[in-house]
Amino acid sequence: RSINPGVVRLEFRVYDKWNELLFESAESCLPNGPGPACGWDGNFHGEKAEMGNYYAVVTFWYLNGDHNTHHRLVRLIR
Repeated sequence: RSINPGVVRLEFRVYDKWNELLFESAESCLPNGPGPACGWDGNFHGEKAEMGNYYAVVTFWYLNGDHNTHHRLVRLIR
């Protein structure tokens, strides 16, 4: 069961300061709730990413076909 019954899919992406895509969530991120496929572990190509600021983009897709995108600056701290 989805955390929000109206949300049918969630896309989560993380970019570095050069706009390089570091992480993209799996298609199966919802409707069963967030799991390992939905979160970034702070690695890129098997290496630990540097501590610092990253740009996160989260898009929610709803039953009616609409979507809502949120952009946030996030800080990676180890």
